[in-house]
Amino acid sequence: AAPTATATQSFCNAATIANLSATGTAIKWYAASTLGSELPTTTALVSGTTYYASQTLNSCESTNRTAVTVTINTTAAPTATATQSFCNAATIANLSATGTAIKWYASSTLGSELPTTTALVSGTTYYASQTLNSCESTNRTAVTVTINTTAAPTAAATQSFCNSATIANLSATGTAIKWYAASTLGSELPTTTALVSGTTYYVSQTLNSCESTNRTAVTVTINTTAAPTAAATQSFCNSATIANLSATGTAIKWYAASTLGSELPTTTALVSGTTYYVSQTLNSCESTNRTAVAVTINTTAAPTATATQSFCNAATIANLSATG
Repeated sequence: AAPTATATQSFCNAATIANLSATGTAIKWYAASTLGSELPTTTALVSGTTYYASQTLNSCESTNRTAVTVTINTTAAPTATATQSFCNAATIANLSATGTAIKWYASSTLGSELPTTTALVSGTTYYASQTLNSCESTNRTAVTVTINTTAAPTAAATQSFCNSATIANLSATGTAIKWYAASTLGSELPTTTALVSGTTYYVSQTLNSCESTNRTAVTVTINTTAAPTAAATQSFCNSATIANLSATGTAIKWYAASTLGSELPTTTALVSGTTYYVSQTLNSCESTNRTAVAVTINTTAAPTATATQSFCNAATIANLSATG
């Protein structure tokens, strides 16, 4: 009798006579239902073609042959951008390809599927297959990887400011600088964020749309200079200048206002009833607070006296007369 076999047999992408299945003894495959020569096991199967199987028992080959129609399911390789770029680091999971049940390999044929956690290496080519109807594509799409590594910017490790400062006052050399409160993760700090003395801030730069994963650390020192001490009211006779005002401190400067404005020259005449403001500077840091000094100019009128005074024979200063 002819052997038994599934009437339609399906294969992925390619197969040979050796892949056909029939149940019997000493199976032989032919291209026709009668006559013809046995097909070599290496003969490539053609989709839609019918092949015929006989069996031999007791040295007697069956004249009837079992028909098997072949379907070759050919799965195309997925589509993908030939070059894919990433910032600083990436894994297989970051690669992109369009298709179904994508698998990535290190070679264009054979080999094991790469785990999704496999780190990508810049300049290396990876290969993607897809699977449809349980049939994985034999062709694989090549994707070459570029890892753009951006270095952290340069910056002075310690930066000092007078009295107060903000993120905008920090300095770093690089492109598209961003400041953070931590060495990794977190949100960019607004430029208006007030700096805290003794705190470390972290700066990244971005090149070719790739932000550095490493950040440069900058520790901040805020030098706060106190206002000098001075008598709140200072009095002078008839006239005085800025040079006559008194305050205890270092590198004293006098101003006409409690904030802003230019330093007053030491020759500036004082005006009675006016308040002047004094700062001091320590370690190149001028105090933002200024001490107020109110000025009083005491003006004394000349005494009265007879314009002409006469004496007999001799007199001294003691003999002169004036009221005052």
